[in-house]
Amino acid sequence: MLTPFNLPEIINELFSVSQLIPINQGTSGTSSTSGASGAGLFDLMTTTNEHFIVKVVSISDPLESLKADVALLKWLRGRVPVPRVVHFSTIEGHDGTFFEIVIMEKLEGKDLKNWRRELDYETITKNYALALKGLHCVDPSTCPVYVDLDQRIEDAQKRLLQGDVDCEDFEDAFRGFSGDALLEKLRATKPSQLDLVVAHGDYCLDNLLVKEASDPHNTIHLTGFIDLGRGGVQDRYQDLALAIRSVKKHLGPHLLPLFFEHYALVKLEDLDEEKVHFFILLDEFF
Repeated sequence: MLTPFNLPEIINELFSVSQLIPINQGTSGTSSTSGASGAGLFDLMTTTNEHFIVKVVSISDPLESLKADVALLKWLRGRVPVPRVVHFSTIEGHDGTFFEIVIMEKLEGKDLKNWRRELDYETITKNYALALKGLHCVDPSTCPVYVDLDQRIEDAQKRLLQGDVDCEDFEDAFRGFSGDALLEKLRATKPSQLDLVVAHGDYCLDNLLVKEASDPHNTIHLTGFIDLGRGGVQDRYQDLALAIRSVKKHLGPHLLPLFFEHYALVKLEDLDEEKVHFFILLDEFF
């Protein structure tokens, strides 16, 4: 994503910059793309050795706005570990395009998926489940972000019409169907009853950061949830469905009983398979 403004100059108005490096790209200060959203991500180090992540998105498309993300991060601070937001602003580029910039602290640790080389899968599964339990136990009554399921389906349709959905990359269960057919299936199977919690929205292994811990009962410690752009008050199965998919794909289906043992808010034998199927299909459009 090219940014039609001088990002280093803007950052220097806020911090004394030591280095500003695009994440997953090779040239400093010009472009970076990471994740499905297409947001520009930069690693910022100040001269006083403070470490931040800079995220830049074009807001020509309301689906990409960071406002809800920032509101949720600020509200979650003190409730569960998340990055501290230090700056949020809207900037007009040289070409008249508007961009949002958010700067947040860079948390310690590495994502849970990358711990698979160093830890047994049982420990990873246990921590994955406990982190989700902690998030879902947060009282949602004052959360400022509500994720409307009907709007999410409309957003899925919009992305499909814009050509932003790669049907060839869908899960095996959905391959061979057209995008329109799957969208109709999504509408037809939308849950009638919602079990509302504060949900992450994209609960994959690589959206949890952990570091080594001194606790003799647990070798790692959660330092924070990241990438909460789809988070807010919504059905718990938005997270559970993606967690089930992640455990099966990256850790092994035999570990699902262990996951639900530690999650403990829903029993494996009581799992609503229709909701799991629905939310995995919904995620395919994003």
